[in-house]
Amino acid sequence: MYRHIFPLSRLKSVFLLLLCVFLGVIAQLFLKRAVSCQENILFLISSPFFITGVSLYGISMLLWIVVLSKFELSYAYPILSLGYVFVALGSRLFLGETISPMQWLGIFTIMVGVMMVGWR
Repeated sequence: MYRHIFPLSRLKSVFLLLLCVFLGVIAQLFLKRAVSCQENILFLISSPFFITGVSLYGISMLLWIVVLSKFELSYAYPILSLGYVFVALGSRLFLGETISPMQWLGIFTIMVGVMMVGWR
């Protein structure tokens, strides 16, 4: 329908979709770091971690508009669920959070679901 507005190859469109996922994941990690360091809301919103997280979400939203012009929503939106997988991994690696076996099972289930949606 709007494919002529943002002319991109299929591979570049998939790259943008995955970039949206990763920007969202990085934004979550920055926001978690921001709220872990600040308890006062005024200091929180002026924190470099907070500003970076919100900025990454803004960039991700703008890219998402381009992605929506390339893919059906029923295809693109479930792919965003990969964010759950990478947030868990990032939380473990960068924030030292513990992920339980049940959480890993849920993450595996999400990955299987994303593969099923992406299988065309």
